Amino acid sequence: MILSAHDIDDGFITARIRTTNVMYLSRGVVSSHAFGPPQRIAIDQLWVWSGQPWGGLADGTSIADKN
Repeated sequence: MILSAHDIDDGFITARIRTTNVMYLSRGVVSSHAFGPPQRIAIDQLWVWSGQPWGGLADGTSIADKN
């Protein structure tokens, strides 16, 4: 949720982030959660993924395996 684009020319926005795997959400594996607190974020860092290419977590596990 973008709260401010005041610094967009400098490459930043102020936003509240919520990361949800839409596939897991649609299958009922996880529930929707609230947005995080407001934070100033570099636009080029918004889509940095540290997990596995197949969607698993960085430690090699998967949320789907926990149910």
